[in-house]
Amino acid sequence: MSTHARPHLQTHNRAAGHSAVKGAAYRLGLKLFDRRAGAWCDFTKRKIGEAVVFAATIAPPNAPAWATDPDELWNRVELAERRKDSQVARDFRLPIPLGLTDESAKELSLELAQYICDELTVPVSLGLHRDGDLDALGKVKPPEMQGFHAHLYFPTRPILCGEAVPSGEANQESGDEARAQGFGPKLSVLSNRRTSSAVVERLLRRWAELANKHAGEAGLPADYEHRSYERAGLPDVPRPALSRAAVALERKGQATDQGDRARQVLVASQVFEKAHAAALEAQHARSVTEGPQQAEPEVFPSPFDELNATGDSPPEADGAQPHVSIFSVPPPSPAPADAQEEDPTTPLMARFTALADRPTDPEQLVLRQQVLKLVRAIERALHVIRKLVDGLEDLADRLRHQRKAKAEMDIELDGHRVRREESRQRLERWELAHPWRVRATARFGLYRGARSRTWQTLIHNLKRDQKFVQDAKAVVQLQASELEHLENEQGHLKDQEHHAQGRLSDAVGRLDALSSAAIAPLLAAVDNDAKSWIQAILPAEPADPPAAEEDPSGLKEERPKHRPRRPGPGR
Repeated sequence: MSTHARPHLQTHNRAAGHSAVKGAAYRLGLKLFDRRAGAWCDFTKRKIGEAVVFAATIAPPNAPAWATDPDELWNRVELAERRKDSQVARDFRLPIPLGLTDESAKELSLELAQYICDELTVPVSLGLHRDGDLDALGKVKPPEMQGFHAHLYFPTRPILCGEAVPSGEANQESGDEARAQGFGPKLSVLSNRRTSSAVVERLLRRWAELANKHAGEAGLPADYEHRSYERAGLPDVPRPALSRAAVALERKGQATDQGDRARQVLVASQVFEKAHAAALEAQHARSVTEGPQQAEPEVFPSPFDELNATGDSPPEADGAQPHVSIFSVPPPSPAPADAQEEDPTTPLMARFTALADRPTDPEQLVLRQQVLKLVRAIERALHVIRKLVDGLEDLADRLRHQRKAKAEMDIELDGHRVRREESRQRLERWELAHPWRVRATARFGLYRGARSRTWQTLIHNLKRDQKFVQDAKAVVQLQASELEHLENEQGHLKDQEHHAQGRLSDAVGRLDALSSAAIAPLLAAVDNDAKSWIQAILPAEPADPPAAEEDPSGLKEERPKHRPRRPGPGR
């Protein structure tokens, strides 16, 4: 199964500033008039290379004739909702398999739109868009990565089919705006999280079936899967989400903090892919030279498995696999037979053998074999501890950098909040100073253009500062999540280091009990860091009591038995 984009279902609501008429005009590439807002929505001018390839509106059987007219349909959708935070529409954005022609992409989108239309009894406005030539980070996409994506836009209420619904104006007195406009009650199956997952699962499954069908007919790999990477068992590092403002700045060539974080994840994933490809190539070459029995995937052992070479039972339960850290490394290579003592790269075993006393009888030879076995375990434990210490130092630097970045972002967020409050106060002061304009606009529903330029500027500034606050809050939450992940990783590495220290302490203690004479050459054979670790484990030697100074006269000064009284006042 290959990695590819998945469809995404998004709900549009008025609380976020969405308009069903504006959303339909953008997806269909039309110019529509929003009767409720009293404004034109013109999206007929599209960027070259990002044109709307195909647009259509379909409706269920026996639906009213206006259900296929985008202007009438989406204005009725807007007028059917009364709440200021109403959910007005849903957008099902689906990627088209790369390599399909315009006609194949059109057929796939129409089939899925018809499926939604039949399943939910809703009209669907379909807009097939050509992908842009720039990605979210502003890089030019190769031609083979530029395809299509489709928007399936449908209301949150089913349409009333087969019923004689009078015009909307004639039914305003009934109080049921939705029925007056030709719509039924809300689709609660998509409003409830417990029931919406099953509907979304069916939509995703249907998309995967259609994608595989059309990809197979075009001679392309038909391996599209509706499940997520996590459910499908694919190792993938998710990229941080970029806001619209960040994407716009990145495509203009201006770097942003969100883009920098996404680039860091992208570079890490590319490094992993290259390393994985190199490992697979090496395994393939070894399987060709050594035979098919060596072609098994290589599994890197945990560093704690090396410590069990002395015959001790592993700390995990029987049959349990130890955790493999990203800092796990293979054991050091054995020393050559002709290794020199003064060579700093000589492993610990060779240096210890050169410094330790040679055995002179069979008993000492047996003891030497046991000592070398423990020294080998100590060498492996030191190797693991050194790698874990390096990893913890690197992680500590990353934590300091992340904490600094989060502190700076917290300060920036506080500044945005202060500016937002100032903009709100300025708007409130202006509205209090001009109450007749505010009342006239609220009473007679004047168009937005009837507001004075000063009033529009104040409202615009408040919305802009509010947007800055929301973007900063999203960045702070992302930084907090990353900081928590790094702290958890640091705790895990500290647990590994503590366990490795315990293995080292056990091996050093057994060596000291077996042959205390082997401690001196061991300390001489290791570097300063390892020497400090081992000396911290060894029991401290008792210090000699200080010798009493002898009196040359031979006389011992006697201390008085009683302290002399101090003379009181008047004595």
